[in-house]
Amino acid sequence: ALPIWITVEDPRLNQDSLQLEIGETYQLSLSGTSRPYTWKSNSSGVEISGDGVVMARESGYYTVYAEIARGDRKS
Repeated sequence: ALPIWITVEDPRLNQDSLQLEIGETYQLSLSGTSRPYTWKSNSSGVEISGDGVVMARESGYYTVYAEIARGDRKS
């Protein structure tokens, strides 16, 4: 029989929500996963850098999230 690998992860952001003034920045971080991830936003009203620094560009409500790579194993 082939071994089965199960990895349990619990990814969490360091903030559930933020209120920023236009031009203000905040460093987001993600813990609980060893997989690579990419920061994403649902709008150009907020900017998110590759290392998780979010900056408010316009007033409004926006979603910022980390897109985590799948953990498929190939052999």
